[in-house]
Amino acid sequence: MPDEYQWHLDGWDRRAGRAFATRRTRGADLAENRADWGPTVYIGPPDFRPEQIGSTSIALSAARAGYFVGSVPPGVNAENELSFPSADAAAEFVRLAFVGSGRNRGGEGGAPPTDRNPPQAPEGERQENDVLWSYFYEAEELRKRLNGTPTVTALPIPSLAQIVAPGVREERIESGALQLTATLLEARIGGKLDAVWPPATTTLHRAMVELQFWQEWLELPNGDPKTIRIARYLWGPLTALIGLPGKDELESDNASGVIRATLYLCSPLFTRLSPTHVEYARFLLTRSVANAFYSYADFGMPPDTFDRFEPMFSWPLPVYIDSEEKKVTSVGGLLMAFIASPAHVANWKGAMDIALFAAALLASRIEDRAAPNWRGRAAAKWLAGSLPTHVFSQDIEALIWEPEGVLEEATAGGRR
Repeated sequence: MPDEYQWHLDGWDRRAGRAFATRRTRGADLAENRADWGPTVYIGPPDFRPEQIGSTSIALSAARAGYFVGSVPPGVNAENELSFPSADAAAEFVRLAFVGSGRNRGGEGGAPPTDRNPPQAPEGERQENDVLWSYFYEAEELRKRLNGTPTVTALPIPSLAQIVAPGVREERIESGALQLTATLLEARIGGKLDAVWPPATTTLHRAMVELQFWQEWLELPNGDPKTIRIARYLWGPLTALIGLPGKDELESDNASGVIRATLYLCSPLFTRLSPTHVEYARFLLTRSVANAFYSYADFGMPPDTFDRFEPMFSWPLPVYIDSEEKKVTSVGGLLMAFIASPAHVANWKGAMDIALFAAALLASRIEDRAAPNWRGRAAAKWLAGSLPTHVFSQDIEALIWEPEGVLEEATAGGRR
């Protein structure tokens, strides 16, 4: 087999995450099925591991029978067909494109415009680089190598598990928790999210309990700097929802009350916010009372039985992330976008921290929660099995992110 032969997709169904690939010449007619071509493999979920099959004739038949794009890009020729240096690189492309196709799921309702930004690090506190910085640095160095070698279209990222093993900073996961809590309050203002409020509230509350944020925040002393930082961040959306005549600014001596009132509004299953609910939230905010804690039992559900993934598509995003340009409208969609193209999402304000909150939740069944940074280790565990394992050339990265032309071709029936 000639050394210049690369791997090319013979048929591809982005939405189903399925593809056929052969090591062959660019722009080849699959009907030739030449003896000097390499093996043909099938790629598909859940493992996306290339599995060798008989011949390219199977790929031809699949392209005619289903929604397979018969060439990538459509209208391929010997000059522009995408190529991959290995079957593993082709499989990783198929996986990332499949995951990225789910980024516009969910997002019913939404939050109104806001001047709120993601939480800031405490003044004067130096933020150390974490494992994600190491991952992006490694990927960027490989990307520079790709740009200097036009004939190479993908490079593997070595030792991904080792890169992320130390865990991400827990402050970033907490930032995600605060952003989602504030957004849920904002989405409630003006009757937003009436249709999805009960499931969105219930499942996000359970996620916060699973990651032990409510428990931790309620135990903080009232005058603790962290308590005050949390209260200042939640103050605006909370008071906009329940109204507090004569109180325009947070009084730091009742910062714990802000957390109590927010917990109350983000836990019960009421479809509409009644005057009684508002009055009780005001009472919790302005009175020093024992902490009432809402647990799994309040919903009649035993611990650790809830679906961690699907509810994320009912959790609204802050308005600074949810936009027409980004085409991402829910936390689940954001997580899919982050896995498909981490470098792309890294430029969105606040988005990385929300994605890390979701990652920590998905791997929250972690041992030794008393050890430092257990949430960060949980997030890293999930990221190690989900982040891209390869860096691709610009044309391949663009196809992972912008599928419209390919999807139109597939809907029309693919290759004939």
